[in-house]
Amino acid sequence: MFVIALVWAGGLSPRTAAAHHTVSDFGISWAEPVTVFETTLEFAQFDRDGERGGYLVTYPVLEYALSSAFSVSARTALVNVFVEGEADRFGLGDSEIGVKYGIYETKHGELLVSAGLNLELPTGDEDQALSSGHFEVSPFVTLSTATASEFIIYAVFADRLSLEGEDDGGHGHHDHHDHHHESAPARHGSIIAPHGDHEAFARLGVAQVFGRLYLSLGYDGLFVFDESEDVIGPQVARFELGYQVFEGGRLALGFDAPFAGPHRFDWKTRTGFSWQF
Repeated sequence: MFVIALVWAGGLSPRTAAAHHTVSDFGISWAEPVTVFETTLEFAQFDRDGERGGYLVTYPVLEYALSSAFSVSARTALVNVFVEGEADRFGLGDSEIGVKYGIYETKHGELLVSAGLNLELPTGDEDQALSSGHFEVSPFVTLSTATASEFIIYAVFADRLSLEGEDDGGHGHHDHHDHHHESAPARHGSIIAPHGDHEAFARLGVAQVFGRLYLSLGYDGLFVFDESEDVIGPQVARFELGYQVFEGGRLALGFDAPFAGPHRFDWKTRTGFSWQF
């Protein structure tokens, strides 16, 4: 999930170019508030609950810095889903809005810490399983630290809470069925993002910058706090290679693979472009 935030604390110290840490998340992201446009094309295959298929998703994202320490952002999704034995589906997925606030920075930008809140909006078509059908709120903290040799360590920690709708019987999720296939299994959340009512998310990683090129290795961990599911959720290994094509512009190619816990996808590849301006 794209992380964005609002938190009281910290001073409004100016950001320098040396304080911009490359962080592995669909090409490039920033631990501090910045103005950046990013678009990501993601393809994944899955085999879960008797369904086999894949999905292709385009995520356009805009983050806008209102000051050196505060930004707002928005993301949406254009989704194309392929499920064996069913008609292809295409449409708008769920969207996200939020804010991010820089709460701490060392004098020369070696350590950056931000925190905030993200709100997911059910803008997709729930009948086509392109939406979770409910709002979700996610407070988070993100940080990154860089050495003089441009070796970067980064982390994101988030708590994801689904907000129950008034018409879902207090369950917080709707069961989605394809109208043309009555035997299709129920899906928890949207088909591209199944999830529990309450989850904790952690991303840890390292990146090494080689001039215009960077290489990143990372880990995503999900921990589920629903009575009906195991606490240990999907555990995913991440690999990413990025290249700065011009000042502020970067291309990246990534690959994700689950290695433990229940698999919500078999593998995922992504390519992205970001422009920080």
